[in-house]
Amino acid sequence: MATTVRPLTSTLRLAAVCAGTIALALTTACGGDESQAPAGDTAKSTTPTEAAPPAPAPKRERKTIHDELSEKLELPASYPEDGPVYPGSTVNVSDTRGSRLTTVFSTSDGLDEVTSWVEGDLRNQGWVGIEEQAMPNGTGKMVSGAKEGRRLSVLLSRLDAENKTLIAVSVNTD
Repeated sequence: MATTVRPLTSTLRLAAVCAGTIALALTTACGGDESQAPAGDTAKSTTPTEAAPPAPAPKRERKTIHDELSEKLELPASYPEDGPVYPGSTVNVSDTRGSRLTTVFSTSDGLDEVTSWVEGDLRNQGWVGIEEQAMPNGTGKMVSGAKEGRRLSVLLSRLDAENKTLIAVSVNTD
C-alpha cells in the first residue's frame, strides 16, 4: 500500500497544534509548582504606614533543549498499545490535555529512516488512511492515521544541533 504524500494544506493547523503542545510540554515540564504557599503563618498584620516588602519571585530553573533531551521518562500507562514506539528511542516528555495524550520520543537516527519506520508500524498496527506531509521548512514531516474512531498524528522533526530526531505522537486516549 502506497503512502499518500500531499503538500501541507488543511492539516497545517493540526501540525501547529502538535508543535505548540510539544513546545508547551518542553517549557512547562521543567518547572515546579510555584503556586504553593510557603509553610507557616502567612497572614501578618501591617499598619497603613508599614507596607510589607514584596516577596522575591521564585527562581525557576531554565532547562535547555539538551537538558530536556537528556532526561529519560517511562512510557505513560495511558499510551496506546497500538501507538508507535521507535526502537531504541527515549521518552523525553509526556503531557495529557483532556483526552489527548502527546508523548515525545527522541532518537539519533535520521528523519527519513524514522518516518519510514513509523509509517510501516502504523500499517502493521492496523491504522488506516496513513498520510505523510512534509513541513514547509524541510526540517520535519507529519504522519497521520485513523483507527476505530481515533486519530493519531506523529510530528517528526530533526534537530541537527543535537543530532536528534524528535518523534511527537499525539492521540486521543478515549
